[in-house]
Amino acid sequence: MNSASAALFKDHANFRKREADAASFLASSEKRQKTEKSSSSSQKTNRSKPTFGRSKTSTDFANDYHPSSSSSKSRFLILTKIVEKLQDRFLSGTADAITLDEIIQESELVIESSDKHWLASEALLSNEKIDVKKVEDVNKFVYKPPLDLKGGKKQALLNLLKSRHEKCEGAVTVDDVRDTIPRPTADKIIEKSVKCAFTLLD
Repeated sequence: MNSASAALFKDHANFRKREADAASFLASSEKRQKTEKSSSSSQKTNRSKPTFGRSKTSTDFANDYHPSSSSSKSRFLILTKIVEKLQDRFLSGTADAITLDEIIQESELVIESSDKHWLASEALLSNEKIDVKKVEDVNKFVYKPPLDLKGGKKQALLNLLKSRHEKCEGAVTVDDVRDTIPRPTADKIIEKSVKCAFTLLD
């Protein structure tokens, strides 16, 4: 083999070696890219599905809800008893305003501090059946009747009925009258007012 042929043979061998190296490099690169993609996909999957312990069951949610519901019901019952107590005081002729502590004492209620705070800061202040009077920076509470029947007289009711009729403000219910003045007196006034109204119509 002459020198030229030997050189060509050597060049060809080198070319084949470089070609093989390049193919090996490409194969290795493709394999590495696939591995990286697979690893990245696995990491995304793991990130998208974090684990924080067991999932809540329906029993867990029920347990979460009922204490709150029970607390709300308890507060409503306490507020109802307080309104009824103030109403009883008012209808019995005791119309002076009293503090929350005095209401609790007279009603013989056992109230938690959180419920007492709710009553003093929210419930009693916004209740339409309770009038709030501030005395020396202390809130006092008194029952607020639905009607303004000064003296609890028949004429006061007739005047109110006439005024509402003229202003188209709606009717006065029997319950409203009974919630404003003691029931025995209220029933007598209602009966007399009805008779008087029929007399006027005649």
